[in-house]
Order: sequence, then structure tokens, then C-alpha cells
Amino acid sequence: MEERQRTRILEALADEVAERDGPIGAVTVTHIIARAGVSRRTFYELFVDREACLLAALDLGVERAAARMTPAFAAESRWRDGIRVALAEFLGFLEDEPNLGRLCVVHTLGGGAEVLRRRTEVLKQLWQVVDRGRKESPTGRAQPSAVIAEGVVGDHGDRKSTRLNSSHANISYA
Repeated sequence: MEERQRTRILEALADEVAERDGPIGAVTVTHIIARAGVSRRTFYELFVDREACLLAALDLGVERAAARMTPAFAAESRWRDGIRVALAEFLGFLEDEPNLGRLCVVHTLGGGAEVLRRRTEVLKQLWQVVDRGRKESPTGRAQPSAVIAEGVVGDHGDRKSTRLNSSHANISYA
């Protein structure tokens, strides 16, 4: 029961942020608990504050995206093919769970220090996966710099943030 309530609260946070289409600070605990259908007491039994709830929502989004991306990537023998299918799975996650995806990609930028630290940690993990592709460079060809992976993840992250931040975003990747 507690896990169900926790998940309802996290999804309510994502829905409230999407509905208000504004800064994360515009969403209060009152908004979240009303949408989740839980008491203030229940909220504070599960989370120290709204920031802890935002951090948990980020982790939920990362967990759900990774549950799709990781096996897809691992099933491919070549890095390039793995990246391709993992990216397709990520885009599918954004399409299936647009509010949670948008919260993770866009609105966590408005979070506090711990949320930003966790977001950076997730991006570093992505950089490491993307950087593995340098090892597939053809023999005799210079390997690209390790910083390329950070740029690729950052550039694609910026594009996704811009696209998801559009108040009229109609996400469709079919």
C-alpha cells in the first residue's frame, strides 16, 4: 500500500508540473496531495519535503526509462545498434509517459542542489555509455576525443529539453 501511495504521489507531482507548465516551484505539496488523493501526513511520512519528492520522481523516471533502454541496448552486439535501439526505447518512454519524462528532462533543472547532483550523475552514466562507441572506430582512424560523448549527450539533452519544454509539444516518434 505504501509503495502504491508513493508512486501516486510521484506521478501526481509530474502531472501537476505538466498541468501548470511552469517552474517546479509553482507546485505545492497541497497541489500534489490533492491530485494523489493522499493526506499531508502520508506525504510527509514518505518524503521530508517537496524537494525529496522531486528527487524520488526523477529516480522513478530514470528507473522506468532504464527498464526499457538497458535490455534493448544489451541485446545488441554492436554499440551503434545498441545506442539506436536504446534511444528508440527512450523516445518511447517519453511518448508513453510524457509528464514524467518532461519532469525528468526539463523540470529537474529547476530543482535544488541534490536534484541537480542526481541529474548530473545520470547524465555522466549516459556519457560513459556513449563514450564506449569510440572503441568501435575503424582501425587506422584516429579515435574521437572522450569529451565528444559529453557533447553528444548534452546536445541531445538540450534538444529534448527544448522540444519537451514547448507548451504545445505533440510528442510522436512513430
